[in-house]
Amino acid sequence: MDSRLELAHQWLTGFFNHEDFEISVLSDDASFRRYFRVQYGYQHYALMDAPPDKESCHPFLAIAKTWHQAGIPVPLVYAVDLEQGFMLLEDFGDTTFLARAGTDAEKLYPQALEMLLAVHQAPIPQDYPLPPFDESMCRFELGIFKEWFLEKLLGLSLSPEQSQCLNHTFDLLTENAQSQPQVVMHRDYHSRNLMVREDDSLGLIDFQGAVIGPIAYDVASLLKDCYICWPEEQVATWLNDYLDILNDYRAQQGEQAYSKEAFQRWFDLIGMQRHIKVAGLFSRLSLRDNKHGYLQDIPLTLEYILSASRRYPELEAFRHWLEDELQPMFNQYLQSLNKSEDSPCAP
Repeated sequence: MDSRLELAHQWLTGFFNHEDFEISVLSDDASFRRYFRVQYGYQHYALMDAPPDKESCHPFLAIAKTWHQAGIPVPLVYAVDLEQGFMLLEDFGDTTFLARAGTDAEKLYPQALEMLLAVHQAPIPQDYPLPPFDESMCRFELGIFKEWFLEKLLGLSLSPEQSQCLNHTFDLLTENAQSQPQVVMHRDYHSRNLMVREDDSLGLIDFQGAVIGPIAYDVASLLKDCYICWPEEQVATWLNDYLDILNDYRAQQGEQAYSKEAFQRWFDLIGMQRHIKVAGLFSRLSLRDNKHGYLQDIPLTLEYILSASRRYPELEAFRHWLEDELQPMFNQYLQSLNKSEDSPCAP
């Protein structure tokens, strides 16, 4: 048992009045957090371990309480130790949206789209003003791609022409993000952060990074998921369904509907921003944190970027650079790892 788990065991011993309980691994996270299942008699809980020198539990706690009161299905918080970085939560089980999407997509995606409207309308926690997804945050995220994917993973030293192309692309994507209506944004609304509960309703997790940001971000995260890919025709159908949900609500409020053309552009370009960031994050998870499995998810993120960029002539130079140079370089990098017997990515 590692030192963090020993501390958690001591904390839970007090919570359960020194009665017997069992701890088992539930999942890792793409951050410094870890999750465990705690079995206490016939009851089970989820334990979040967030080292306080790396993560703060306060955003999760503040958002969880506020969103639960608003009717959003987030885990109940049974106990918390902010100083040590532990939280005892409602356990939504083991069935992710991803695990069921292949067979139950027609039932699950409408639920997820309806819940997203509730997230956008969620109240702001009184003790935790949600940060804005402003120009600085947007550019910081895009910079992860430059540092970790281009420079550290592919080993590139950018030419003036390449830097200009990248800066032009980042400017366009940042302008798009800032031009959209700004709403409460989950920021990681995808198939691994939606849980299918025992009654087949959805539960929402991993929301501690919520911000005030562009309205099309979360739906792009859901429909252009880094872990599952749907045909473009299906994505278009679900996107139109979501736009209908939004516009029905706006009509009830006496507000003007969003046009299909404007929303499509918001969706495409904020999706590009997200996937550019994610390619950098997945590279960093491998190079810095030794979580090499995420490299296998980068090819899909690159395909999403290419697919979106093909719609917009102003992104033609970036698309050609990605398609003709960067994507083949990454594929070669990945193939070399997969062929190595010692590679953590080897099948």
